[in-house]
Amino acid sequence: IVNSRYMAYIAKRYWNIMPYVLQPPIEIRNFVSLPRENRLPQLVSVGRLDPDKHYEDIIKAVGKSDILRKNAKIVLLGFMGDPRYLLNILKLAKRYDVKVVIETNATEERKCDVLSSSMVFINSSRHEHFGINVVEAMASGTPVIVHRSGGPYYDIIDRGTYGLSYSTIEELQRNIEMLIEDTNMWNKYSHLSIVRARYYDFDLFKQKLANILDRVI
Repeated sequence: IVNSRYMAYIAKRYWNIMPYVLQPPIEIRNFVSLPRENRLPQLVSVGRLDPDKHYEDIIKAVGKSDILRKNAKIVLLGFMGDPRYLLNILKLAKRYDVKVVIETNATEERKCDVLSSSMVFINSSRHEHFGINVVEAMASGTPVIVHRSGGPYYDIIDRGTYGLSYSTIEELQRNIEMLIEDTNMWNKYSHLSIVRARYYDFDLFKQKLANILDRVI
């Protein structure tokens, strides 16, 4: 059993096996979706503060845009990983004149508050197996932008059906600007986020698990 279709592809390619896919669940009821007018002009990402998260993508995308640099704030929530990487991120933000707030060891309640009050969620990791934080953001009605690789792209947003993706800094910049400036596009992807998040509800997860057990036992 693997946690995403992306990992099933990896298993098939490298080990010639086709596992069952059982994606992680979330408690939908724990997340609240606020309307656009009640949200702050901030971009949020959640995860360990390590180089493999590639938060520099977000800083560069904002820093290259006069509109975003003046009006948007980046909020990073995550456990402390590599202190040197954290220092590099702060230096990069200063060089690009980008507002960055870093909160380590944030509580679940704080995370839920930030997800529901932010305009955009960005997952900049490469080849991530799944990405439960992306689903949590979607359950909060927050439009998501993910790197065009791994489970967040192939599974969660279903290759662009339920969210936006990027492979270059310029593409990330354009997607952020569109969601910040275009109310109709923001509302569209906010709605799609909520629709998609329901697929990962804990009750549905139990049904999927039962179906797999029926096949293998």
